[in-house]
Amino acid sequence: MPLIDIVHASGSLTSEQQQRISERITAAAITAEGLPDNVRSRAIAVVAWHAADSIFVGGKPADHRRFDVRVRAFAEALTDQRRTQLVEQVTQAFRDEGGDGRTVWCTFYPLQPGTFGAGGSLVSYDQVKAMMRD
Repeated sequence: MPLIDIVHASGSLTSEQQQRISERITAAAITAEGLPDNVRSRAIAVVAWHAADSIFVGGKPADHRRFDVRVRAFAEALTDQRRTQLVEQVTQAFRDEGGDGRTVWCTFYPLQPGTFGAGGSLVSYDQVKAMMRD
């Protein structure tokens, strides 16, 4: 159930590049959250791209493409090892599209129990795991 927002400068990637990156980080995020990579898990894995008119670094226009990848996932699933692996995979996805890995920043927003709801009800990690089984 990963929810990923990517903030980037407008025009920094083509829609085809965004699609390839989205495919790769969706698979990586599902695995990092400990869910099976299947149709059900993919149906609730969201990647949203947010184009900024401009990005400033140190008060000046950025001289390189920058990507701020914000990952929301259940806290119970995000072990240090899984976060480390996800950061590596996200960064590599951008590198493979011609990016500089140093300008890909990943920030995690762990969803603590009782802090995620869908369809009018609170939803737990255990409930999502049970729903994602084939």
